[in-house]
Parts: sequence; C-alpha cells; structure tokens
Amino acid sequence: MAVFADADAPLRARNVCEAMDLPLTPNNINNIRTKLKRLTRHGILTEIEPGQFTTAQPLPPGEPPPPPRSLPTRG
Repeated sequence: MAVFADADAPLRARNVCEAMDLPLTPNNINNIRTKLKRLTRHGILTEIEPGQFTTAQPLPPGEPPPPPRSLPTRG
C-alpha cells in the first residue's frame, strides 16, 4: 500500500513490481496483477481503467458502494 501512497498517478502491475524491486518477469507481473484485482474486490483499491489501479476513495456517509464491474464474456 505504500507504493500507492507515494504514487501521483494510477499504477499498473508492472509499476508495482518495479517499485517493490521485483524482477520484471511475466510470473511476477501476473502475480501482482492478481493481488491488485483481489484488493479491488475488497474495496481497498479501484481499477479506474483496465489494468490501472489507484487507492479507493472513501464514500460519503450513507452512499452505497458501486456495483462490481462484470468482465466481458467470450462468445
């Protein structure tokens, strides 16, 4: 979370890997992306564009959270 506190723009999984000094391998990037998606589902982060994450903004009192975004289906 410190990575997002220091960021002045939305971050991608690759940016988080770089900030955490992880090797930029596909496995590490995918693992971080999975964790960022999980934090998004828990309301800790927000995915403002596909693959771009930022800290979630607190909701005003009494305002319900937005519904989760559904993923497009393959057809």
